Amino acid sequence: MPHGTVAPEVTCSRPCSSKLVCRRVVRAGVVYRCVTALSEALGINRPAVYQSLHRHGDAEHCGTGKGIKPGRGYIGNNRRPVSMCGHSWPSVSAMARDLGIGRSMLSKALKHDPESVIPHILRWSARHERAASRVRSSHL
Repeated sequence: MPHGTVAPEVTCSRPCSSKLVCRRVVRAGVVYRCVTALSEALGINRPAVYQSLHRHGDAEHCGTGKGIKPGRGYIGNNRRPVSMCGHSWPSVSAMARDLGIGRSMLSKALKHDPESVIPHILRWSARHERAASRVRSSHL
């Protein structure tokens, strides 16, 4: 932006609360009236903006995915793909949802006794296959 020009200001879709102090945020030369305006413009949530402001001191890192570590098998910050018995899940949480087990319990079982998870996977696989065969037979 040329020297002496005023950056455009972006406002949010809703009025600011009187309880909260509005904090102007600048990102890529654009002034946002408040954190909510920036989060709406980037399509991320407000805590992500505050986290960037806290970690980096500015909003330049908001919504850029800088927390992802490439080359280490990570999909996101804490998600890691899980493969077992010929099936794959994007994360332990996704696997736990499919198997009907609590995430914490599944995580501990995978760490200390992975073989104890096999019966759950076999039951899930059988249910999954029965459902798929019903869908195939209904389309005939």
